[in-house]
Amino acid sequence: MLMPLNDCFAVSDRLMPLAEALEFIADRVSPVVGTEDLPVLACRGRVLAADVAARATLPPLPCSAMDGFAVRHT
Repeated sequence: MLMPLNDCFAVSDRLMPLAEALEFIADRVSPVVGTEDLPVLACRGRVLAADVAARATLPPLPCSAMDGFAVRHT
């Protein structure tokens, strides 16, 4: 079976030094300049400039089935 190229569980023989990792990230990101007010359906592929809070608590009790962070790198 072929392993995907983006296998997050793959172990490398070499860890990337911190300075190299920071440079890798800095070379691929740019600062957000300016803001726009847009309807939610027009926001795909955009970056939030401020926190968004829900009007209602769902579920209405302290419960969490899954927690985590998602990072997309292309």
